Amino acid sequence: MEKSIYTPIFPPSMKEKIAAVILILTLFLGMGMGLEKLQSKGGESRYGERVIYQQESVESIEGRAISNPTTIPYHKTMMVTFGVGDDATSQAITWDVGDFSGLHVPDPKQNYQRGINNSWYGSTAVQMYQNYAGLQLHTYSASEHPASNLANAQMAYWWSDSDNERVWGSDTSIMRISLDLQVPKVWVEGGAVAYSNVILLFKDTKSGRSVWFIVNAYDVRGEQSFSEWIGWDDGTGIPMIVTYFGSGCQYGYLDDGSSIATGSTWSGWRYFGFLVNTWNFTRAIEDVNSKYSLGMSENPEDYIITEITVQAEIYWPQGSNGHIGISVHNLRLSELSESIPEFGWM
Repeated sequence: MEKSIYTPIFPPSMKEKIAAVILILTLFLGMGMGLEKLQSKGGESRYGERVIYQQESVESIEGRAISNPTTIPYHKTMMVTFGVGDDATSQAITWDVGDFSGLHVPDPKQNYQRGINNSWYGSTAVQMYQNYAGLQLHTYSASEHPASNLANAQMAYWWSDSDNERVWGSDTSIMRISLDLQVPKVWVEGGAVAYSNVILLFKDTKSGRSVWFIVNAYDVRGEQSFSEWIGWDDGTGIPMIVTYFGSGCQYGYLDDGSSIATGSTWSGWRYFGFLVNTWNFTRAIEDVNSKYSLGMSENPEDYIITEITVQAEIYWPQGSNGHIGISVHNLRLSELSESIPEFGWM
């Protein structure tokens, strides 16, 4: 029986294997496709997942809903509102917030819902049930109008600096953010703008500076609002890295099966996944330093995470109003490890 011309008569030696790998890598580098850039594409061969945060399953919303907090409750998933009054989560709510958020909790609903006014159907309210969370942000019912013109409701979790929680443990680590999301009801008028996103807060252990990392999922303004940019958050005095669930991004890339950012509302769960490798994050910090000359470390391994948030926000200048309902399921933050792809003959 003759040998196939595609089958080596003698198996390659270890020296030949190493030489072949070096040749392949050299070809990649010669084409301007260094390993860092190869890692910025989807479809890697991954192994190992270290879960950093997994949305908790709760039996009640009691003690987990706060408004305009002045202290941070570490290590506890919370429903939080800002800019709509200190009383925004003060009452147990019995009407079905799910008519707006898409999350219909079982009876007794007051075990799982808090809001500003139990007599005002559709007013600001938040929900927690098992590992689901929902919110209805409603400026019409707000008891204050902040100078920032921003109304905000969110599910949030905080780490302290002493936790020293790092997302990138090595130069081959990949951060993955994943969640199921729905945005079924939005209404704005008079120039108000509503949007929803996932936000991470990182702290550089070398310079001591923090940076927001924002991945946009929904914006009432539509597709033209989705882009990547570097900005400054005047409220916190922290720079922002802004990207979105979409293709062709430099600061991260879509996970397999992820939905893309949209300006259209939807009911029913959609999966959103976003990955950020060390090349992506380094590029983002380079752009922050270029714009603001902050001298932040460009090594992702120097960063700890201090907050993860899924939020809905409304920009509502005087004379405008709006409301937005969203719900979140199974939010997860992980560190993935990656190896150089293997070849069949190795």
